[in-house]
Amino acid sequence: MTKEQKFLSKIVKNVNQTECWQLISDDGSKFQELFYFKRKGFKGKRFSYEYFNGKVKPGLKVLCKCYNKLCINPEHHFTGTGTDQINLLFARGWRQRKGWKQKPEIIAIISKTHKGKIMPQELRDRLSKANIGNRHSEATKRKISRGHIGIEPSEESKRKNAFAKQGEKNYNTRLTTADVLEIRSLEGKMTLAQGAERFAVSPAHIYSIWRRRVWKHLER
Repeated sequence: MTKEQKFLSKIVKNVNQTECWQLISDDGSKFQELFYFKRKGFKGKRFSYEYFNGKVKPGLKVLCKCYNKLCINPEHHFTGTGTDQINLLFARGWRQRKGWKQKPEIIAIISKTHKGKIMPQELRDRLSKANIGNRHSEATKRKISRGHIGIEPSEESKRKNAFAKQGEKNYNTRLTTADVLEIRSLEGKMTLAQGAERFAVSPAHIYSIWRRRVWKHLER
């Protein structure tokens, strides 16, 4: 069975009075927005539009005329830009909430959830790869530079930034506090090369730890 054949076999037509089409799940228990083929998910709305009407031009979105987010009837959809999508939301009665903020108790829960967490190395690598090629234009760089000329951060901001980047709180660190204390205890008992190989850092970083040039906030 091809991808198109499976897609057509999952369509249930005219599920309501507005003649919407929807995709049934593999077990037949519910309708869903995506359909899966060889462990890969496809958006039913866009796949349906392209199957019946041809490829969507780059930069355009598939927008829905009806209020059913599960609908994949190509007659209920059209292509447009992000501005068209916003205008469509306003036409349906959506209004932007100005000055809205999360409740203090929600903010406290979010802060407590993320406090002390360290970004895994795998996630850092994925973010680095995702950001490759994303650079500001020269005009934007000049605007940013002009906007910050002569503006010095306050002493409180400097202290907060320095504390936020210390030790394990720094996203770029590969070492933990226990690793650093162990490295310091092994000073004179191993070479720089051995330390670099053991802890997966450079020999210069091992030397800096021994000389207390980095991780200065640790007393030992």
